[in-house]
Amino acid sequence: MSIKTEAIVLHAKPFRDADRLYEVLTPSEGMLTLVARGAAKSSSKMTGFLQPFDRVRLMIGRGRMDHIAGVATQESFRNLRASWPDFILASSLVELVLKLHVPGVAARREFDLFLETLRVLDDGSRSARDRVIIGRIFLWKLFSIAGWRPNIDSCAVCREALAHAPVSYDAVKGFVCRAHAEGAMQLPASLMVFLADVMDNGDWNALIATALGGNHEREWFSISQKYYQDILEAPIESLKLFQYV
Repeated sequence: MSIKTEAIVLHAKPFRDADRLYEVLTPSEGMLTLVARGAAKSSSKMTGFLQPFDRVRLMIGRGRMDHIAGVATQESFRNLRASWPDFILASSLVELVLKLHVPGVAARREFDLFLETLRVLDDGSRSARDRVIIGRIFLWKLFSIAGWRPNIDSCAVCREALAHAPVSYDAVKGFVCRAHAEGAMQLPASLMVFLADVMDNGDWNALIATALGGNHEREWFSISQKYYQDILEAPIESLKLFQYV
């Protein structure tokens, strides 16, 4: 049996003999690991259609190990592969997808988000700082889709509304008001308003402009890194790339 599906190429690694394993993101089944038979051979035509970050159309042969039976490129993000800094940044987004991938019915939203992010990043007119902001925006949108959307509307302890009030973050309690903020990371109220907008607003240009005009760069990076690591209880190297350059 075989199926056809759209997919985004995430990662490839050697398998056995001349075969390779490809991790791809699909809109209906989320992340899949597929064998590409003979892909490591210099004569293989398949490899040229399985470039990192590209959107492809796959025919998948089902079996003990699903394999790629056919592939065609639908959208190529060559700019992200032509520049080493852009390649590294896009690869860091792939790492986030691999760590926070979304199964089930929400897979479509993750696929659409990642594809949209790649398109925004591939725009050659973006500055290096824009691209870092895009990476952070993607991270928080992915949190929301993956079921890790933080409660930033009310104190995790007393349920007091946090709107326009000083906010703190505690790894155990979550986001809390001033009365329960002992030993917690303090955050400006304007940052919390911005984070809510990031998770809900689909206007990338508006979000980038707001981030560029804000004055909470250090705090945004710190809470991004800490919240992620508290969720997975493990560090992730790619988050270091989301510091401003």
